[in-house]
Amino acid sequence: MHVPGDAPALQQDAVLYSYNDVDTYRFAEPRAAVVETTASSGNTVVGRNTVTDERIVIPADGEVREVAAWGQLVAWTTGPRAAARVWATDRRRQTRYQLSASGTGVAVDRRRVVWASPMGKDESAILAWNRLTRRSVELCRTSARARSLDLEGDLVVWVQESGSGDIWAYDFGRHRASAVCNDGARQARPVLVGRTVFWADRRSGQWELYGRAVQP
Repeated sequence: MHVPGDAPALQQDAVLYSYNDVDTYRFAEPRAAVVETTASSGNTVVGRNTVTDERIVIPADGEVREVAAWGQLVAWTTGPRAAARVWATDRRRQTRYQLSASGTGVAVDRRRVVWASPMGKDESAILAWNRLTRRSVELCRTSARARSLDLEGDLVVWVQESGSGDIWAYDFGRHRASAVCNDGARQARPVLVGRTVFWADRRSGQWELYGRAVQP
């Protein structure tokens, strides 16, 4: 399916894409206690609780690069795009955590925050922070820079900057990473719906939506 704009992606029942340099994030998971629409505005994370219509404003320590939210858990990155700091706040506990001094992507679910951290010249580490234990663990290493993460259930997916960009997934149950798509064309913005990965793909010369189920 062709979608206008730059690098579309599918999240739940919404097709998201960047238009006029404005990114729209939609969080429509019905199991979340609070559903929020969250985005960045300069040095501030702003959001709206779509259940209560409450406006949410979270001051940040620098220019906000990426934002991810699930219910009361919000994560974001600030600073240089190549190595931004990774932050999270649990709005229920009114606490804030700096998870990493360098990150190139961030994703959230009800239990954890996952991000990519540059390692050496070209590699990245995929790390996860547990909301309950408040501890971080390294999940795996990648052979190229990782960015554009998404997280749902037992899977986390990302774009790996090897050539035009490949789609990879890490399975928490199997404790291993594997390639989802390594076509030579450009891939971008992977999104998880259950165990199916959707992403934007330019192998036909225009942006199209592709998808593939990741077997357990």
